Amino acid sequence: MAKNRLLFSTPVNGVSLRPGTSELITGRHHGGGDHHGHHHHHRKHHHDHHRGGGIDVREFETIRVVAENRRTSVSPVYLVLLVSGRGEREGKECRSRHVQEFRLAKIRLVPGQSFSQSYRVPGEVLSIVAYAARSKRSCYRGLDTIDVAVFGHK
Repeated sequence: MAKNRLLFSTPVNGVSLRPGTSELITGRHHGGGDHHGHHHHHRKHHHDHHRGGGIDVREFETIRVVAENRRTSVSPVYLVLLVSGRGEREGKECRSRHVQEFRLAKIRLVPGQSFSQSYRVPGEVLSIVAYAARSKRSCYRGLDTIDVAVFGHK
């Protein structure tokens, strides 16, 4: 039977952004007591899946990203999925950590819209940056709230 594992999820109350701002959401809630704000659908959580500002996806063949921009949001939100591979393979003496980062996808979510997509894992670490759009015509007042989860499939 195939194994799916929840690798990352935003807290139950989501991640809120002001229009015109951005945030690295995969680096936001790791470490300290803040970690328990996550909602997990399994009992055991392996902390080794979080590397700095990203999620360690090396042991998975595919990942599924599920996201929603809540109906109460005031503007569209873009999610940028970034994958990186570290050039640490030469040996432990070589401390220069050459990181190559590539954009895997850019997803636009209007308020109330949800998204689910699977990707073959092309790198070692997945980072997700959220950008809340700012309109040229009018100034949005309020917040954009998004929910994001990443699953790994072996």
